[in-house]
Amino acid sequence: MATSTPKVATSTPPGVPVYFPLAQGGYIYDQGVEIATTTLPEAAGGAGGFTYGLTPALPAGLSFDAATRVMSGTPTEAGEHTMTYTATDEGGREASFDFTISVEAAPQTARQTDPRQIDASTVARTQFSEPTAPALDVSWTGPSDGTTVEGYEAQYRKQGETNWTSYTGTLTANTTSLNLPNLEPGATYEVQVRAVTSEEGDGPWSDTREGTTNRPPPATGADDGLHSDHQRRRRRERGGDCDIHGDGRQLRAGNHEPGESEVRAG
Repeated sequence: MATSTPKVATSTPPGVPVYFPLAQGGYIYDQGVEIATTTLPEAAGGAGGFTYGLTPALPAGLSFDAATRVMSGTPTEAGEHTMTYTATDEGGREASFDFTISVEAAPQTARQTDPRQIDASTVARTQFSEPTAPALDVSWTGPSDGTTVEGYEAQYRKQGETNWTSYTGTLTANTTSLNLPNLEPGATYEVQVRAVTSEEGDGPWSDTREGTTNRPPPATGADDGLHSDHQRRRRRERGGDCDIHGDGRQLRAGNHEPGESEVRAG
């Protein structure tokens, strides 16, 4: 005698909606910090057999497992996002609600530097005691973490220019300063320095520092006396006042001191 297996009705009972007994309003996370495992609410009602979805895409660094309803990960970008969470039963009925995810920006921290990074260079104008081409003095402090330095490299450029000029002098491991000669008077220059190591290669350039060159002082000294004598002779020839004795007494052409004779062309 044949037997039959009773069929179980799978149709959605009329009038039974899908709903969420609990709904979450929002979550606040910190940028760069792994979030605690977050399980989104389970749906109820309907025909059961729910599938879950989350739209739009989660903030960068976070993921959603629809099978377990779990959000996880480490958010990498700050910002606020509105998400829509949806549950769908076997009969195609849906329920959804919106919530927000706020990722707060991470506090500013000290910049992590390369171990070969040297302290920013100091640029100062060279003082002059005589007329000469302007120059700049540059000094720096080497790596402080024990990095073995073989030497240094430097580069400079006039402010506003694009290309750097390499310093051609020798900078040994014990060198912490240099002089840039023959620069343009009164111009501002930018300077960078970096360490050179045998094992790790060239380090990063230091922060750019600026310095403005001096204008050379005016000429002074013996040339002034020669120049003054020449001026006195020219003034005497033109008939102007002159000081032939160099003692401040002024004579005018056509006059003479007692005991001096005046010679005229005859």
